[in-house]
This record gives sequence, C-alpha cells and structure tokens, in this order.
Amino acid sequence: MKFDYPRGATPIDDISGLIPEWVRTQQDLNLVEAENISQAARKYLSGNIGLPQKWFTVRFLQKVHLDMLGEVWDWAGRFRTTNTIPGVVPYRIRSDLEDLCAEVSYWSSNAVELTLLEQAAWIHHRLVFIHPFPNGNGRFSRLVADRFLKACRLSSPQWPVDLGGDGEHRKSYIDALKNADKGDMEPLICFMETHGAKDLALSQLLGHSFFKQLCEGERLECLVKASVRRGYNVNDVENNGHSPLNIAINLGLKKIAALLLDNGAKFKESDRSGLCPFECALNCNMYEIAYEMHKRGYPYSPRHPNIHLKVPYQNLYKFDQLYF
Repeated sequence: MKFDYPRGATPIDDISGLIPEWVRTQQDLNLVEAENISQAARKYLSGNIGLPQKWFTVRFLQKVHLDMLGEVWDWAGRFRTTNTIPGVVPYRIRSDLEDLCAEVSYWSSNAVELTLLEQAAWIHHRLVFIHPFPNGNGRFSRLVADRFLKACRLSSPQWPVDLGGDGEHRKSYIDALKNADKGDMEPLICFMETHGAKDLALSQLLGHSFFKQLCEGERLECLVKASVRRGYNVNDVENNGHSPLNIAINLGLKKIAALLLDNGAKFKESDRSGLCPFECALNCNMYEIAYEMHKRGYPYSPRHPNIHLKVPYQNLYKFDQLYF
C-alpha cells in the first residue's frame, strides 16, 4: 500500500508497523490516527497541568507520542533510525531533545527575554526541526506546544483542520517553519496568534497570583521587557480594571514601573483602585518613581496643601523633603 502526503510531511515508506488490519486507504489511516490523537489530546490538555519544568523531559515526550499514535503504529514513541528532511541525524535526536528540555527547565528559574508565547513557538519549532519520530512529528509538536501554553494559563491555537492537506493554511504553516529554520520566529508566532494563541496582558502578568509564583524577580522583569518589545499595551486594564503601572508600584517593582513609564504608561489617570500612579507611588513610598512622573508632567506643586491628592500628609512632606 502507498499513502499520499501533503507538502512538507514525512512519507511513510514502510507500513509494516501498521497495527489496525482493516486500514486500506488514506482515508482509513486519517480516521484512525485522528481518533488516537484526540484521545491523547484529552489526556494531555485537560485537568491540572503542572508547570513545564516538572514534566518536560525526554521520557515524557516519548510517552506523548506513544499515546498519540500507539494504537495505530508499533513504532510510536520510538526514535527514528533513518534520515528525514526536516530532521537531525538519528544519533543526535536524544541529545538534541535533552538540550531542549534543559532549555525549558532553564527558563523556569532564569531571566530570559521571551514571552510565554514566544517560548511555546520556540518549543514547537525545535521539536519539528529535530523530528524525533518516524512520523506524526508536526502533530506531536503542536500538542506539546499547546500543553506548554495551557500549563502557563495561556490560550492555545485552534490549529486549522486542513493542516493535513495541501491548502493555504498548510502552505503558510510550512513557510513559517522554514522561516524559523533561518532564525525568524515571527511568522510562526503570528500564525499561532492568528489561530487563537494569546500572550498575557501586562496587567494579568503582573497582577495574577499564579504568574507571581511562576515568574519573579529578574524573570518577571524580562517577561515585561519581552511584552513591551512585542508592542503589548502598557495601559491595559484587563486585570479587573487595574493598570500595569499601579500594580507594579503596589508590588514594589521599581524597575518594572520605570520600564512602563519609559514606554508610555499613563500616570495622570486613576484606575479601578481610585488612585492615579502618582498617588499610588507616594502611598507606597516609591518617591523616586513619583518624582519621575513629576518630571514627565504630573502637575504637582511642592510645599502646597495639594488637598486633591489621596495621599497622607506625611508622605507628601517626605516627598517634598527629598526632591524640593
């Protein structure tokens, strides 16, 4: 038997590993693979998904592929032994996967200027590039990237159903992967965004307890830098009406507050807290940040009652002592 494959797919030349004896056509094969993969998706994309550093291992990746295609092919979960394009030479598969796992683990405890969506796109591309298994690598890579996004509480893409065919979606997808091969990840990230993947709004990143646990210190600062680099709104109020700048000030994140100011954060308007960032900074004893807002145009008059400000008198007095 010979099956047909779309542009960019790895053809299966040896079907001796096919398990269901009733499969006779491409349509039969598509059906049985889709059913098996749906079962795996339900298993790996639902429930309480732990943080990636706890499960992103070579052994786990092999288990994912086995669960995706183990009812269809007897080689599911086992690394290929022949050369493919794309794909590293077979003897490098395990070591390259170990390097990727180490990199994902590194992201969990070190400052890296990549958004979580950028990290997921990187994982997806690396798995496709390594091409660990005889077949199903694209579907496997998409499922692992989706699991990473869900573990980080992000929306994953609704991958087009015609990625298995020869339509425009597949062409755009393959072209995006080829650009990533050359170091340009943007087309792949945009493809994922177009189909529903979404990074965190800055107010969510800074304000949600899960992300404060996931990312802290310099890691959080680098995530904010990456979000600003991608052009995300520094004045969003998606975290129940609280602005990123007010959240950063309340948390004592001086470097992040300064970064937001440098990138256009508004400081004269109140958010849901009822305070503008200038007032918030004075209330939180972040006088340096408050003075920076004054230099940028906040209408503060030193040594005057300033009765319109929702700030304790002693904080205003300290501010005047320090800067005027």
